[in-house]
Amino acid sequence: MTDFLLPGPSRHYPLPLNLALVEVIEQDTSLLQVAESLAARSTKLSDIVKLLLRFYALAGCDVSPPQLEEFILQHSPATLLADILLQILSPLKQMGAATPGKT
Repeated sequence: MTDFLLPGPSRHYPLPLNLALVEVIEQDTSLLQVAESLAARSTKLSDIVKLLLRFYALAGCDVSPPQLEEFILQHSPATLLADILLQILSPLKQMGAATPGKT
């Protein structure tokens, strides 16, 4: 997998699509539950932003959390999370490792 470029206020931050990212996602729930909740539009905006802030930290973003949160809120956070999840889940689905509807 390649890196996902997270947009930032002054530059992009390369987010490695690897096990460390999945572990960040799964701190609170499973990867598939996050994806299913987002697809069902039942994920709270605050939870999306919290997860994205973790992603930016993993990518080495040095922008202050309040400034970064403001930037995230102005740039369709649900779409950004969906794009990242697609980059993770698409290869897993192709390998048969991710089955929609089964968490």
